[in-house]
Amino acid sequence: AAKVYGVTETLYRMPWSTMFPLGITSATIGICEGVLAAGIEYQRSRVGAAGTAIKDDPYVLHALGEAASEIDAARQQLLANVDRIWDLVDAGKEVDFETRATSRRNQVRSAWRAVRAADDIFDRSGGNALRVDNPLQRFWRDAHAGLHHAIHVSSTPYHASAMASLGVDVPNGPLHVMI
Repeated sequence: AAKVYGVTETLYRMPWSTMFPLGITSATIGICEGVLAAGIEYQRSRVGAAGTAIKDDPYVLHALGEAASEIDAARQQLLANVDRIWDLVDAGKEVDFETRATSRRNQVRSAWRAVRAADDIFDRSGGNALRVDNPLQRFWRDAHAGLHHAIHVSSTPYHASAMASLGVDVPNGPLHVMI
């Protein structure tokens, strides 16, 4: 087992490309869970512009239900992803480039998935959701700040993981950055 300053625990042998993005992606998904909670609380007693109570609006209810499922799926995808890498490292196996690239692809996708679901919640919350005193707008902005971190740029991980899955040698350089 590899040693890092005398530390041999699995956590300290995890690939950087798993652990560094994990902190940012997990925070982004957690913020999206905040969007969901704030959105549900905001919609509880809200009446839409057409005079319909949101609790009676099937379109908003559908969007809330779908968004909740997507945010949960994003969390589950991220956890399954890190669990898979953990199990490999814990068993003393090498985490090869294809596995790391697939892991990064899944991390990036889970962040985008959660933030798009947060957008669906925010989109159905009316103009008052933009007010500074509404916590929903702060969660929404913070979710986008997390998504726009360089770690969530999708082009490189998607490209590299597709090449690796096809058995194509991925050239050193930009396609290896953060993987």
